[in-house]
Amino acid sequence: MRSTQFHSLLPQFFSAGSSLGLIPVLKGARFQTIAPAEAASALLEAALEEPAGELHRRRTIGGPEVNDMRDLADTWKRQTGSRARPVRLPVPGAVGRFLCEGRNLVPEQRYGSETFGSWLAKHANSL
Repeated sequence: MRSTQFHSLLPQFFSAGSSLGLIPVLKGARFQTIAPAEAASALLEAALEEPAGELHRRRTIGGPEVNDMRDLADTWKRQTGSRARPVRLPVPGAVGRFLCEGRNLVPEQRYGSETFGSWLAKHANSL
């Protein structure tokens, strides 16, 4: 089982920069974050499925939405009350190409229903 990034990744990234008054936003990056609990549910479902006869079967899942990183930063900012300013930063090299080409996304394999915003609201006390 492979999944896209967990919802919890981006708040860590945003809060690290916000202590300096800036929210880093990778220019051109989009994410399809997923709730860790929903990824765990998918893993459990896969573990309980009847064997398919494949030696090394692989399944990839992603969260319910594909969002621009700036939109995710704005959502985080509203939920946390941060006064930091989002700043778009270029991402050079292979990582930049990977993210800008959307190779971290699997929109055809959406799983679950918990959006980044609803996950943030549920975890507001720990952000």
